[in-house]
Amino acid sequence: MILLDTNILYHILHKTSLTEEALTLLEDNPGEYVVDTIVHNELIYTPTLHHLEHRHGVKRAYSARKWIRKHGYPKEAIHAIEELIKRLNIRLVLNRLAPAMEYLRGNIVLNNTITVITLFSIVWTTLRALLLLKKITNII
Repeated sequence: MILLDTNILYHILHKTSLTEEALTLLEDNPGEYVVDTIVHNELIYTPTLHHLEHRHGVKRAYSARKWIRKHGYPKEAIHAIEELIKRLNIRLVLNRLAPAMEYLRGNIVLNNTITVITLFSIVWTTLRALLLLKKITNII
């Protein structure tokens, strides 16, 4: 199981200068690709901002949210994301901690730097959240 980050999928979706590098990274690291709900939401929101800026002239995040509330997410952006997820056979996990828990259970092999960095980021974020919770509530 390989947890993908928004950046890799964004560059594949938008054909940027890093598209070839992102595709090579996936080719060099075959496996079961996974995104969590945070990455999935970013994957929807970021291309939507790109779409709104280029097709409708909406340039700021606030204006984009206002446009989305009025019109909904652009079907073209959603369709492109659905196609990418289908083409790469990406599985959605509902919990950001799920990949870290799978690693602890031995189900994820750390076969590339991005996986290691992503898991470290998840663990670090979780520890920061727990420390903040302790500071606020004094219950841990």
